Amino acid sequence: MNERFRRLCRGNQHTLSDVDRELTLLGFTDENIRTFIQQQVCPPEKSEELITLLQQDCGVWGCAHLPLLLTFICELYQESAQNDMLETEPSAWPCGLTQLYQSLIGLLLKRDALRDDVVGEKPTIRQRNDQLKKANARQSWNSLKKEKRYHLYQVLAFEAMVQGQVVLNEALITTVIETYPKFNLGNFNYYVHKKGLLVPLDGSCSKTDNYIACEFMHLTVQEYLAAEYIAMQFQQGQQTKRLSTLLHTKRYDTTWSWIFRFLAELTATTAHYSHAKEQLLASLLQTPYDMTGIGQLVQTCYRLEPLLLFD
Repeated sequence: MNERFRRLCRGNQHTLSDVDRELTLLGFTDENIRTFIQQQVCPPEKSEELITLLQQDCGVWGCAHLPLLLTFICELYQESAQNDMLETEPSAWPCGLTQLYQSLIGLLLKRDALRDDVVGEKPTIRQRNDQLKKANARQSWNSLKKEKRYHLYQVLAFEAMVQGQVVLNEALITTVIETYPKFNLGNFNYYVHKKGLLVPLDGSCSKTDNYIACEFMHLTVQEYLAAEYIAMQFQQGQQTKRLSTLLHTKRYDTTWSWIFRFLAELTATTAHYSHAKEQLLASLLQTPYDMTGIGQLVQTCYRLEPLLLFD
C-alpha cells in the first residue's frame, strides 16, 4: 500500500485533505545544532565559528533549530569559507532573517543553474566547483531577483498564502503561469523536478502527467517570497488597496506571523523599500488594535517590533 504523506514544520497549522498521513518534524535542541554542525562542516574545528555567527542574531539562531534550514545554512557557510569570503569580508555573512533567506534562496537558484549546465549525468566534484564559480560570477543576488522565474515564484508564494495553500494546486499554478508567456506546465514541472525552491509532494504524479503537486522547499521560504512580493508591490504603488485591506484583515492571523516578520524587517532595513514601510504601517494601524487578549497583544508586538527596532 502506497501512502501519501507530508512533513510539517508546524504541526496542525495547515490541514491537508489529499494526504494519508502528516508527520511533524521536531526542531533541534541547542546541543543537536552543535553536533549537527560538527558533522557537516569541514574542517570540524571551523564549526565553532559558524555557531558563533548564528548566535549573533536571535532570529537566525531560531532558524538553525529547523533541520532542513540548518542543512542549507551549513552549505552556505561552506561556500563562503571556500571562497574566503568570511576572512576577506566578514560582513558577507548574512545579518538578520532577511539576509539569511536572501542568501539561502540565492544558493538554491545557483544550484538550479548548476543543474542546467551539467546535463545528463551527475557532475564530478571538479565540475561542480567550476560551475559554482561561474554561477557566482554571473548570478549575483540582484541579477537572480530580476529573472522572470524568480518573480513567478514570488507570485505563487503570495497567492498560495492568500488562498491558504501549502501544496500548490493546479488551478493556482495554471492561472499564474498564464501571465508569463515563456512558461507552461511543461517547463514549470521541469523546475519542480530539479527540487530547488519548489519540490514535488511525496507520492505525487510522475513526470509524464500534466500537473505535479508541489510545495516550496520550506514553509518559511514561501512566506519570505510572499513578503518580498508584498514589499515590492507596495514600493511600486501596485495593488495598494488590495494589499492594505488584506494585511489589515490578516493582522491577527497566526498563519501570517512569519510574513509580517519578514515584511517588517525587509521594509525597516532596506532603503529601497522606504515607501513600502509607510504603506505597511498604514495598513496595520488604520484602525486601533484590539488588546482584549494576551495572544492578540503578543501578535501586535511581534509584527511591529522589527519596524521599531530598526528605525
